[in-house]
Amino acid sequence: MAQYSVEESLRALEKEIKDLSQEMIAKAKENVKLLALQAHEMIAKKAQTKLKSTRKMYTDNLNVEQIHASGDNVIWAVTLAKPAKFLEDGQ
Repeated sequence: MAQYSVEESLRALEKEIKDLSQEMIAKAKENVKLLALQAHEMIAKKAQTKLKSTRKMYTDNLNVEQIHASGDNVIWAVTLAKPAKFLEDGQ
C-alpha cells in the first residue's frame, strides 16, 4: 500500500483547486459574453414592440462589442452606433 505524506496530499489538493479555479474563470468569461448577447436580444425585442418609424434605424445600429481587452480579460457591452444615438438621447 502506497503511503502519502501530508505535503504530497496538500500539493495535489492545491493543483486540483487551481485547475478548478481556472475552469470556473473560463466559464465565467464565456457567461459574461453570453449575458451581453442576451441583453442585446432583449433590447432588440423591446425595440421591435415599442418603436415604429425608427425601429429599423435603431436595430441596425444596435451591437454587441468588445469594448476593452487586457490579456484574456474582455469587457463586452451593448452599444448603439452614432447614427441612432439621438434616439436614446430623446432628440
